[in-house]
Formats: sequence, structure tokens, C-alpha cells
Amino acid sequence: MDIKKHFEFSPNKSLIQLRVLWIVVGIISLISTICFILIYKNSNIITDITYHGFNMFIVIYRVPLSILALIIPIIALLAANHRSEQTREQIRLANNQNNFSNYYKHIEEFEKYSSKISTENKIEFKSTRKLYKKLFPNARNGDFKIKYSFMEYNGEKLKKYM
Repeated sequence: MDIKKHFEFSPNKSLIQLRVLWIVVGIISLISTICFILIYKNSNIITDITYHGFNMFIVIYRVPLSILALIIPIIALLAANHRSEQTREQIRLANNQNNFSNYYKHIEEFEKYSSKISTENKIEFKSTRKLYKKLFPNARNGDFKIKYSFMEYNGEKLKKYM
């Protein structure tokens, strides 16, 4: 059993669906309940439903109630962490979409430029896509730098793309 799986913040789930939330709430509630039971079993408490009795209840059970009150700030911290995970996923998806769009726009501009060069210099490229892939091997990942090793090609190696 992978313990990390119980504490992961999946950005695709709502906060209420996260297992970590329910584990934390359960542990804090259990600790508070144990404290409540220990106080109840080891004290001589008399039931009093007047305002004095309610005030005494708050005083006697201060520790278990304080432990239970910790749930609120801890859930706020878990919610903030979950929001940051969702934001990180949104940024990752937006970057992927941008890389995709930029890649195809770059190919389009390269083909226009290749067409212009071939018209001006009376050179015909067999496959501008293959030439593009040789010149920009990492373009799909958003890296539009020309591969330096390709720049070392001599005219004979370039002719296979013409």
C-alpha cells in the first residue's frame, strides 16, 4: 500500500473528494473524542441543563473542543494547497496548448519563408516538413533553436531536401 497515494492532492478532484481531507478530519475527531471520553470517565460530572451547566461543560471539555476547532484552520490550509495544485495543472495545460499552437504557427511561417526562398532562388524543396524537422528537432517541445549540427551540413547533405 502506497501511503503517498492517501495524501495526494489531485487537481482533478474537488476538495471534498480528497482522501487526505477525510483522513485529517477523522484523526482530529478521533483524538478529540478520546479526550472527551477520558474526561467523562475520570470525572464526577453531574448533568445540569441550566446556563451554569453549559458554562461548566465548556470549561470541562475545553481541551477536546479546542482540538476539534483545529479542523477549521487545517482544512483552510488543505484547501489552499489544493487550489495551488489546481493552478499548477492549469498552467501546465496552458503551456502545452501554447507549445502546440506555437509549433504549428512556426511550421506555417517556415513553409512561407521556404516558399519565398525557393521562388527567389529558383530552388525547389522536396519536403519542407522533413527539412523543418531536421532544422528544429525539439520544436514540438517549444524549443525553436536551430540544431547546430545541421548547420555543419555541406551542400551535398542539403540536396536531399531540394
